[in-house]
Amino acid sequence: MVIWNIDNNAVDKKAIDAQVFGNKGSDINYNNAFLASMESTAVYLREWGKLVKAWTDYRELKLGGEDSPGKFKTATSNYNDPTSQIRELAKTWAWISSTL
Repeated sequence: MVIWNIDNNAVDKKAIDAQVFGNKGSDINYNNAFLASMESTAVYLREWGKLVKAWTDYRELKLGGEDSPGKFKTATSNYNDPTSQIRELAKTWAWISSTL
């Protein structure tokens, strides 16, 4: 998906230039549809099991659970890892890569 997106960066730029995010009155075109499709598809790259595990570990710590060695680090890693593929893909979108 990342390679496909890199190969189509010009399409993303056209969609952004056309104000795909709210330009009323414009016809739907491939450029706009492509970017929206990429963003929508990226959500499914999230690894929900790890995210739930991170939430559970962090909640236990926050509610006064004992911080066994590395538990906070593991919870943090489990929180960041599930979205690593999304961040990798988003970095190919020039307009968002500076915030990641």
